[in-house]
Amino acid sequence: MFWLTLVFLAELGAWAAIGVATSALAGGGVPGGLLGVAAAAVAIIGWAFAASPRSRAPGPVKVVVKVVVFGAAVVLLFLAGWPIPAAVLALIIVVAHVGVARTAPTLPGAATPGAAAPHSGADPAHRAPKPPRRPPA
Repeated sequence: MFWLTLVFLAELGAWAAIGVATSALAGGGVPGGLLGVAAAAVAIIGWAFAASPRSRAPGPVKVVVKVVVFGAAVVLLFLAGWPIPAAVLALIIVVAHVGVARTAPTLPGAATPGAAAPHSGADPAHRAPKPPRRPPA
């Protein structure tokens, strides 16, 4: 649970970094602030449609969107003149995702690295148990 919370905080930090860094790079003020809000909104909406846990996007699309959003956040912070926050955000992103990957429970029937996946659902070991029959009345 700790790692998932850290991933969520990294997501929030990335969206905030995109908004703040875009605003700073645009010169600040009202126009820069509006551009920063728009940039963060685009990142959040893209994330919601393609990378959120409830998204129906295929796995590779989720990965690409995550890499683009997290990468943009780090690069924008660096370009805005904030290399230390950029490095800290990058470190949090990497540590959180490695932590999730190393502690994720293996689901029954899930493929493990190097293991062959079952070819069909016809294997009796992979079937759900049948409900008990009712006795005749």
